[in-house]
Amino acid sequence: MFPPWKIFPNYLEQYISWDQGVQYDYCVKKWLSFWRNLNEKQKNDYRIKYECSNDWKNWLDENNNV
Repeated sequence: MFPPWKIFPNYLEQYISWDQGVQYDYCVKKWLSFWRNLNEKQKNDYRIKYECSNDWKNWLDENNNV
């Protein structure tokens, strides 16, 4: 599954339309479930593979247990 920062590179939590429509459905309803099922090594490897930015790393930290 591709990460939200690759599918929606111009969207993040601070943008007004972030919590609406396709971005929200993909990130929160689908992708976070996938993410939470990875172990720490898998998460680290995934972040490296898909070049996770610091902004998205912060978002992941904030939403890991939501």
